[in-house]
Amino acid sequence: MFLGGNKMSNEQKDYHKINMQAMLFIAGELHKRGYEKLHVTPYERMSWQCIYDISGEKKQGELYKRRDENIRFISASKWMINNFDFEFKEVKQSIQELTDLFEEEHNTFLALCRGDNQEYVDWYSRMLSQLQEGELPYAYADYFSSEETGYWKTTLGNKITTHNPKEE
Repeated sequence: MFLGGNKMSNEQKDYHKINMQAMLFIAGELHKRGYEKLHVTPYERMSWQCIYDISGEKKQGELYKRRDENIRFISASKWMINNFDFEFKEVKQSIQELTDLFEEEHNTFLALCRGDNQEYVDWYSRMLSQLQEGELPYAYADYFSSEETGYWKTTLGNKITTHNPKEE
């Protein structure tokens, strides 16, 4: 399933991180399917989390209605946790199959993510190619903010320059 840089040996594998990393690659696949306004915000608090949001939602925009709530984002990591048993084994579905499942479940939200944002998509693709298997980036943590530094940190201590367009 891993599509990035270096792979781990079987005895080194952290399946939680490997499977959570799939959420990053699912976003990349969603971009290829035309959902270029989908943005990803990875962060670490008590554990690593991944949020999908709609670019430009800081401004007034349409809202995704679900369970009578106005939602501007989806916790992609929570979707993975709720749908797959993955702590001790790698999720068997391919990135394309996982993307199909996510797209089917969240089609209303994703409809709001349709559109062009090639600059972000290009940066995001480069970011994915820099990751090693199981390496998770984060934009925010209790002790860190990418807004202050201009880069994302990773769980392996690497730095990835952020995408900082002129406020889309």
